Amino acid sequence: MVIADSYILGWLRLKSGSLWTACVLHASHNLFIQAIFDRITAPAGRALYVTTEFGAGLVLTVGAFALYLWTRRQEASATAEAVPQ
Repeated sequence: MVIADSYILGWLRLKSGSLWTACVLHASHNLFIQAIFDRITAPAGRALYVTTEFGAGLVLTVGAFALYLWTRRQEASATAEAVPQ
């Protein structure tokens, strides 16, 4: 998940030209997963293998989204080149 998440955070950074978009995504991820979703999910049976921050559900979701953004990588790099340093 960390590798897939790095594609998403990197794409946001390059596309926006700002580090804040990646910071906000990371902070909101921590908030929603740890403070909200983990508290409303019952730790019964094999549910923990699918839910929580390290569950397969989040890994598959983040992986699919990273793959989608990877296919759009030219769009982010073109935006990054247009932003003056």
